[in-house]
Amino acid sequence: MREAFAQIQVSECRARLLSKQEYVQNEGDWKQELINIDRKVKALTLRRNLHQTRAARFEEDAKLRQRDPDLTESAMSAWTRTEKEKSVVRELQVEIDRLQRRKIEILKEHNL
Repeated sequence: MREAFAQIQVSECRARLLSKQEYVQNEGDWKQELINIDRKVKALTLRRNLHQTRAARFEEDAKLRQRDPDLTESAMSAWTRTEKEKSVVRELQVEIDRLQRRKIEILKEHNL
């Protein structure tokens, strides 16, 4: 009987040890996820800023070309490029916002 009881205690200790190891592993996982989110947000922000700059440049170009009747076609092309760049900016911002919401969720889950 004592031997069976000792084996139960040992297996319970092993189970607790495993759960602690899993906790440490999971703790590392969420911390790593935060690091990855920060990296992705930084990279996406840089890309978003690049596309914002391009959109502003194309928009200025379109405005200048619009003044000249001979450049109507190239003005329309510049407006199209402006809208494409602004679309990319919006998509990138949506992803940045999603990642930031996920980061907040993780921090709340871990009471930080």
